[in-house]
Amino acid sequence: MLVIIMSFLLLNINFFKKLIKYKYLYIYIIFVYFLNLNFLNAQERVDIKGFDTDLFSRLVFNWQSPVEYQAEIQGKELTIRFDRPGLFEIEKIKNLLPKVVNSSSYNSKNTEIKIILNNNYEIKTTANESSVIFEIQQLENSENIKEISVPKIDKELPQFKETSGIRVRLGKHEKYSRIVFDWNDKVKYKLEKNLDTVIVRFSQKVKFTFPRNYKNIVSYIYNISQEIDGNESLIKIKTSDEIKIRDFVNNKSVVIDLIHDNKLSKVNIASKNINKNINEKNITKSVITDNDLKIELEEKKINDGNNKSKEKKSTKDDEKNNNKFTIEKPGKLNIDFLKNDDGLLVSFKWQNPTTAAVFERAGYNWILFGGSGPFNISPIGKEFAKDLISIESIKIMRGLAFRLKVREGLFANVTRRGSNWNVEFKSNKRQLNRPLLARGQPNWPTGPRVFIPVEGASSRIAIADPEVGDDLAVIPILQDGRGRAQERIFAQFKLLQSAQGIVVERRSDDIRVATANYGVEISSPNIGLALSNNKKELLEDKEVSGEEDLFEDVSSILDFVAWRGETNIENLDQFSRQLQLSASKAAEDEKIESYIDIARLYISYGLSAEALGYLRLAYDIDPSIEQNLEYKAIRGASSYLLGRIDEASKDLLEPDFGVDPSVSLWKGAILAARKEWQESRQEFQLGVIALSDLTPELRVKFQLLAAETAFKAGEVASAELEVESIDPEEASLESISRGKLIIGLARMATGDKVGGLDILNEVVNEKYRPTWAEAQIVYSIEKYKLGQMNIENAIDNLESLLFVWRGGQFELSLLKNLRDLYLENENFRGAMNSLRTIKTAFKGTIDSEKAEKDLNNLFLRLYLDGESEKMPPIKALALYNEFSELTPEGEVGDKIINKLSERLVSVDLLEQAAQLLNYQVSFRLKGIEKGRIASKLAAVYLFDRETKKCIEVLDNSEFELLPQELKLERLFLRARAYLLDENYDKVLDLLKNNSSRESNIIRAEVFWKSKDWVNTVSELEKALDLRWQSNEPLNFEERNQVMQMTVSLALLDDWENLNLVRDKWLNLMTNSQDAEPFDILTLSPDTDSVDFRKVAGRIAQIDTLDAFMKRYKRN
Repeated sequence: MLVIIMSFLLLNINFFKKLIKYKYLYIYIIFVYFLNLNFLNAQERVDIKGFDTDLFSRLVFNWQSPVEYQAEIQGKELTIRFDRPGLFEIEKIKNLLPKVVNSSSYNSKNTEIKIILNNNYEIKTTANESSVIFEIQQLENSENIKEISVPKIDKELPQFKETSGIRVRLGKHEKYSRIVFDWNDKVKYKLEKNLDTVIVRFSQKVKFTFPRNYKNIVSYIYNISQEIDGNESLIKIKTSDEIKIRDFVNNKSVVIDLIHDNKLSKVNIASKNINKNINEKNITKSVITDNDLKIELEEKKINDGNNKSKEKKSTKDDEKNNNKFTIEKPGKLNIDFLKNDDGLLVSFKWQNPTTAAVFERAGYNWILFGGSGPFNISPIGKEFAKDLISIESIKIMRGLAFRLKVREGLFANVTRRGSNWNVEFKSNKRQLNRPLLARGQPNWPTGPRVFIPVEGASSRIAIADPEVGDDLAVIPILQDGRGRAQERIFAQFKLLQSAQGIVVERRSDDIRVATANYGVEISSPNIGLALSNNKKELLEDKEVSGEEDLFEDVSSILDFVAWRGETNIENLDQFSRQLQLSASKAAEDEKIESYIDIARLYISYGLSAEALGYLRLAYDIDPSIEQNLEYKAIRGASSYLLGRIDEASKDLLEPDFGVDPSVSLWKGAILAARKEWQESRQEFQLGVIALSDLTPELRVKFQLLAAETAFKAGEVASAELEVESIDPEEASLESISRGKLIIGLARMATGDKVGGLDILNEVVNEKYRPTWAEAQIVYSIEKYKLGQMNIENAIDNLESLLFVWRGGQFELSLLKNLRDLYLENENFRGAMNSLRTIKTAFKGTIDSEKAEKDLNNLFLRLYLDGESEKMPPIKALALYNEFSELTPEGEVGDKIINKLSERLVSVDLLEQAAQLLNYQVSFRLKGIEKGRIASKLAAVYLFDRETKKCIEVLDNSEFELLPQELKLERLFLRARAYLLDENYDKVLDLLKNNSSRESNIIRAEVFWKSKDWVNTVSELEKALDLRWQSNEPLNFEERNQVMQMTVSLALLDDWENLNLVRDKWLNLMTNSQDAEPFDILTLSPDTDSVDFRKVAGRIAQIDTLDAFMKRYKRN
C-alpha cells in the first residue's frame, strides 16, 4: 500500500513539474479560448425581414441598437458594410425576396454582406432607429413592375434647413392602398374622412414630397394636395366616399390604409346585429332616476320577421342598393352611448353621411338630421343614470329628430367622422371651430335679407317646440363645427345659438328661411325685413337692437380696409419705406411675414406689380409659402388687376378657400373676364357680404362688375338694382357714367327702347372713355334697327370709334358689330378686314378662332360659291389679292383660282388671269394637274398674242404621262402659237401625222395665208366633210370656211368644183347672213370685180383665233 501511495505521489510531482514548466502555454490557450467565446457571445443577432410587391421590394436589418453602415451597388451586386459584426441568417434574404435576389453571402468578420440581384435596380436606403431599410425598385417599367419615382429633395433650400421634406410612399395591395409618411421624428396627427376626402392634419409645418404618377398606379387615390394651416400641415386625399380608413404608426412613420376590398360596391352593413329596428314614426322614451333606472319604451314594432332567409335577403338587398345612399336617404342609423369622465358621448352612426343640427331649447338638446331612415337605440345602462335623463324621437315632416335631456351643466360638442355624428356632453363648453356668421343685406335686389355663408346646407326643416310652442326653422349642415356662437335678435325673427346648424325662431308668418347660392338666406317676401340701409347711422348708433348683426364679421382672407389701416395716399411712401427698412433688418425666418405685410399694403392701394414683387421675395426664401391660402389670394388678386386672368384663375379658382366672401368677389371678377356669367353671378352674390372689406374705389369697381354680370346672366332687374346700391359719394363721375350705361342697357332689354336710348345718348354726350364709345355702339345699332338711321350712317358712326379705344371687350364688340353691318351692306372687304383684325388682335381666344373660321367661310362663299360675281371683276380680283393667303390647299383652292381666272379672261383681263394661273403652275401644282393648268395659262397667253410665253409655258410643263386628250390640246395650242408667228413650216411639221378636224382647220389657215388655194380647198373639204348634208344652220366659223373654199376655187378658175360647192352648200347658205356674199362668189364670179375683191378681203381679215378660243373654252 505504501509503495502504491509513494508511486502516486511521485507521478503527481512529475505532472506538476511539467505543468509548471508549460504553464504559460496553457494560460495562453485558455485565454484565447475564453476570448473567442466572448467574441462569439458579443456578436448581435440581426433579425432580417423583407417582402416583395409589384411596386417595390423591401429588405430590413433589425439590429439591437443603432448601427452605422455603407452600401454601394455595382451592376447587379449590392454590398452592405456595417461598422460591427452581426449574426445573420443569410439564407433568409433569398427566401424573403425571391423576385429580386439571386444569392447572398457574408465575409469572415460578419461585417459585410454581398447580395447578387436578378436585374438592375434602383436602391434607396434609410435608417430608422436600429433598423436599416433598403427599398429596391426596378429601373425600367414593365408590365409586372410599376415604378413610383420619388423626386430628390434639395436639403440646402431654406425651407428644409430645420425640417427636411417628408417623403411620402405609396403601396398597392390587393384589398387596400397604403400611404406612408416617413417622418424623421415622431409626430402628432389627426385623421378624418368627409365623404370622398380623407384629411390628415400633422402638428408640424413641413413640405411633403409625393411620388409622380401615383394616380395611374395606386387604386382609389384620385388626387393628393397639401397646404399649410397655421403651424400645421394638412394633407387632403381625394378618394371614393365608400372607402374605409385605418391608421397606425410604424416606428416614426405614419401609415394610412384606404381599404377597398376590391369591391367598393359592397358596404359593411352596420345593422347586421341590430335586434330592434324602430322606424321614424316610433317614439322611444327613457326615464332615469338616481336610485333606479327605469326605461319606458313606447314603440310600434315593425313586423320584419326573424327567420334567417328573410334576414339574408334583406342584407343582400341592402348591399345591392347601398350605392343609392344619399344625404336625404343615408341608410340605417344606430345610436350608441359611451360614458366618459365628465359626461357622456352619444354616437349617431349612419351608413352614409348626412347633415345635422344640434341646439338647446327649454332645457332639451335637439338633434336633427337632414336624412331619414330606420334607427335603433342601443340599450342604456345604469352607468348613464346620472347624466342622461331621457331620449325620445320626434315626428317631423322631413328628416329625423331626437330630443335629449341631460343633467344641468353639460354642453353639447359636435363632431363628424365620416358618416358618424358624435355629440359629446361635457361640463366645459367648446368653442366652435368655424362659427356661422350672418350679415344683413338691406339693399339685396330681391328685397332685404340676412345671409349666412355656408356650404353643405340641406333643406329647411320646420318644427314646433312641444314645450314652448315656438315655430322653428332648422337648417342642418354637413360640415361639423358650423354653428351659431351667439343668439341674435331681429325685429321679426331670432337667430338661436347652436352647436351645429342654423336655427331660426320665426316671429312672423312671412319669414322665409331657405338655402341659397353659397349659404342660407332669411327674408320676408311680402312684408320685407326691417333692416336699416343706412350704414353710417348704424355705425354711429351702437344701441340699435339687433341690427349690429349687419356688421357681424365674416371670415375674410382679403381685407383691404384692414391692410390699409391708418395709411393714406400722402403717407403711403413713408409707411412703405418703414416696412421695407424693418424687413431688411429682420431675421431670415421673419422676412417672409415682413414681405407679406408690404404686399398687403401695396395691393390695398391697387399697386399690383409691387405686391407681386414682394410676394416673389417671400417665395424665394421659402417656396412652401406658395401653399398658404392668403399668399395665393393676394397673388391672384394682384394678377387679376394686372389683367393676367390665367394666372389669377390658378390662384383663386383652383384652391379650396371654402366659403370666403372676400375671395368670392375676385372669383366673380375672374369668371366674368372668362365670360362665365352664371358662375360669376353666384360668386358676386356670395361676395356682396365682403364689399365693406374693400377700399371705396375697388368696392365701386366690383359693384359695377356685379351689375354687368347680372345683366349678362339674364337678371336684368337685378342689374339695375346693383347699380342703384352704389354709394354716389364713393363713385367717380366715370363710374357713374358707366352705371348709367348698364341701366340704359337694362331698360333696352326690358323693352323700354325710348328710355334706354335717352340714357345711352346722355352717356355718349358725357364723353367718358371708353364708356361713351360702348354706348355709341348700342345707340347706333338700335337706331338703325328702329329705322331711325340708315346703314351708311350707322357704319360711319362705328368706324369713327375704331381709334377711340383699342383692345379689350370694347374693340371686340365694335369689330363684331361692324362685321355684321358690312355684310348686310355687302361690303365684303370691310367684313373681312374686321374678321382678320379679330383673328390677330385676340389671338389665342375663342373669338379669334371663330373669326378665323368665319373669315375662311366668307372667302369660300365669295370665290367658290360665286358670290364675288356680284362685284365688278377688277374689284373681285383686288379683294382676292388682299386675302389670297386664305386660298385653301388642294383641289378646292385650285378650283377657286380657275373660276376667278376664267372670269378675268371673260372680260379681257388676260394679264391678271395669267398672273393667277402662273402662280398655280409655279408654286401649287405638280404632275398631270400642273400640265392641265399650264395648258390653260398657255391659252391665255395665246389669246393675248404672247406667243413666246405660250410656247415657254408649254415647254416647262411637259410630262410624259399626260392624258392623250391633254397632249392633243397642247399640240393645237403650240401650232396656233407658231401660226401667229407665221412659222408655217413648224405648224405643218407639228400636224403632219394628225388628221383631226382641228388639224385640217389649222393647215387650211396655213395654206390660205400662203395662198396655196389647192391645199386650202383640200383641207377645208376635210374639215367640213359632210356638214352640207345637215339641216342645222351653219355657225359663223363654218360659213367663213365655206366662203374661203369658194374664194380659193374662184382664184383657181375651177368653175366645175365651184358649181359643185354651190350645189352642196346653197341650201344652208341661202338662209344665212352670208347669202349675198355667197352668191357673189359662186354665180359666175369676176375675180377682178369690186364686189368679189370686197368679199374676199373681208374673209381674209377674219381672225380665226377667236373661233379657236371659243372651241377651246367649250371643250
